[in-house]
Amino acid sequence: MRRARALRRIRYNGATFLSFSAMNSRFTAIVAPLRDLLRYRDRPELFALLIYQAITTTGFTLLMPLVSVHFVADVGMAAATVGMALALRQISQQGLTFIGGMLADRYGLKPVLCTGLIIRAVGFFMLGYATAMPTFFTALLLTGLGGALFDAPFQAATVAMTQPQERREFYLLANYLSGIAATIGPLLAIALLLIDFSAVGVAAGLCFLTNVFVALRYFPNTRPSTSSDGDDTPQLRRLLRDRIYLRFVAIMCGYWFVVMQVNISFPLLAESLTGSQSSAGWFYTFSSVLTLILQYFLVRRLQRHFASHQLLITGTLIMTCGTFFLGTSSNFAFFLLWVACYTCGYLISRPMIDILVAHLAHPRALGLYVGISNISIGLGGGLGNFLGGWLYDLGKTYHLPLLPWSVFAAVGLFTAWQLALYFRRHPQAVAQ
Repeated sequence: MRRARALRRIRYNGATFLSFSAMNSRFTAIVAPLRDLLRYRDRPELFALLIYQAITTTGFTLLMPLVSVHFVADVGMAAATVGMALALRQISQQGLTFIGGMLADRYGLKPVLCTGLIIRAVGFFMLGYATAMPTFFTALLLTGLGGALFDAPFQAATVAMTQPQERREFYLLANYLSGIAATIGPLLAIALLLIDFSAVGVAAGLCFLTNVFVALRYFPNTRPSTSSDGDDTPQLRRLLRDRIYLRFVAIMCGYWFVVMQVNISFPLLAESLTGSQSSAGWFYTFSSVLTLILQYFLVRRLQRHFASHQLLITGTLIMTCGTFFLGTSSNFAFFLLWVACYTCGYLISRPMIDILVAHLAHPRALGLYVGISNISIGLGGGLGNFLGGWLYDLGKTYHLPLLPWSVFAAVGLFTAWQLALYFRRHPQAVAQ
């Protein structure tokens, strides 16, 4: 009897200890991102980069998820027209980002980046008040040109100011903070819609003006990389001879084709299922919250066991699966289920792209290399926006609801296959 009581006491104390250990482990996991962020206070330039990216994401997700639904449902434009305008923004930004990178390599970070931020803010202000098609197209063109100027300098500065061994952790933390910001943005948009759509545009523009102050106050006006003679031509020649890098950029066009459906096809389907414009904001918030909960801890754990290229391929396949089955949704609950699948694939794969680009980029032409990598977003994302809207309209017209989603799935599967072949043929492209 005495022995049985002793054994029960041991089991109870052991269970209590295990329970306490589990709670302590969960608490440590929750505060880990905050702890890692605070570590960068001693490196104010990197800390400012993280805050800048969070503000940028807040401003972007405030407005862009609502553009397709607002201009189709409220203004009365065709989905294909809105898709074409979004494609114009995508191509003007990502297709010209290499120019922003070259300018930053030559003239320094601050003037190029701040000019782009101001142009983006003006474009968002215009977008908030646009009712005519010329104004709508002009506003989206300005937002794209602004992004072309500030995107590559920021990314090149991040590569230049981080060490290779710390980039995985830095990019993961940056994406986690972007997830928080992407959660806040749509929620603010839903609240501001109670005033008017113009309030959303103004608030989004103010976010980018705030980043002008952040950049002027905290960013160094350094040139992320320059050639010894200051001539950009050798850098361009070097890039054009780098077939391994250019092939990676070309393959990633398919990845961004699928990703960009979140800006055009996803919100259109959400609105058709619910009949509410705010459903776009809700599903975007749901996706962002899921990213916030999973990305930092899931990706960190996966990175311990898998290489970056393996996670990129796997994430692409998961994202493609979610995108295809999204088209089978009969109600908003199933829609959110497949959005969750898409989100898991995206949050696994997205940080890997930054790591691989940083690994493949030549250190003396960071701005140019990073800028060229964004051409895949411009071409793939631009085609995704335009063809996404066109295929969605086509599917409705001919009563083929799975038509667009089947095309998206085919592109995603082809991209994953090409990535697998690429890394098998070019093992030097694998980031350690």
